[in-house]
Amino acid sequence: SQTVTLTVLPAGLMDVTYSNNTPVSIPDNDSAGVTSTITVADPYTVFGTEVSVDITHTWIGDLIVELTSPTGTTVNLHNRSGSSDDDIVATYSVDSFNGEMMNGDWVLSISDNAGQDLGTLNSWSLSFRALGEVTNAPPVAGFEVSTDELTATFSDTSTDPDDDIVSWDWSFGDGGSSSAMNPVYTYAAEGTYSVSLTVTDSEGQSDTYSDTVTVSEPAAVVIIADIRRSVLRPNGTLVSLLTWRPTPAPTVDIIRNGVVVATVANTGRYRDVARNVTDTEFTYQICDDRGCSDEMTVSF
Repeated sequence: SQTVTLTVLPAGLMDVTYSNNTPVSIPDNDSAGVTSTITVADPYTVFGTEVSVDITHTWIGDLIVELTSPTGTTVNLHNRSGSSDDDIVATYSVDSFNGEMMNGDWVLSISDNAGQDLGTLNSWSLSFRALGEVTNAPPVAGFEVSTDELTATFSDTSTDPDDDIVSWDWSFGDGGSSSAMNPVYTYAAEGTYSVSLTVTDSEGQSDTYSDTVTVSEPAAVVIIADIRRSVLRPNGTLVSLLTWRPTPAPTVDIIRNGVVVATVANTGRYRDVARNVTDTEFTYQICDDRGCSDEMTVSF
């Protein structure tokens, strides 16, 4: 003959896990022991529990490990078994809490009941199979920033346990703003600015993080330039061949006697022609958006 067991569980069951990763020292030969608490905010009904513990301890036969629920139910997980074995890294399946509400303080108690051995509760966690409406967790805002001259590149580092951040509201401290997740922003002037990021999740919960960013003007560039040849003809025509070391800028201004006479491609070479000139001395400069050459003067 065969026996079949059918268990009908409610629709909407979910698996949720909570943990405490704060180490706690276990005193030697102290029946009062130590406790560690996991506080659960969600009002779910328990349909199954798994308790995982990570304990470093020599001679685990000294240890008693118990878990007490918010309603006061206590379950013994480890009762001085294992003799001289070291460490407890184990997961216990427990059904004694079934039907109880999860919300409240879950207290793990550990006691050492013999001398000469010390240990540490490294971490522990609770995994529930439960039924109930999930309580939305708020986001935690954060960002990192890198700068290149006046340009700041922002990287969102915000987190949300529900992974449901839906909007980013940046304020760059100079009146500028953005709704991008990872914006790139160029300031008009150097300085230190207070930047804030507000993130909002799908349930309308939000958090704000602020930090400062310092940007600086591009370093000035001195263009290396020369007048290779210059001729002033009897008819008043000036012809000057100018050369310079090209810079990253796409164009340069040709300045003669303080006036921009041409804006040309930054090729490193330009032939300047002026007709009907009356001066006999001419001063040139080559300038881009980051600096100029020294003044170069030719006289006739």
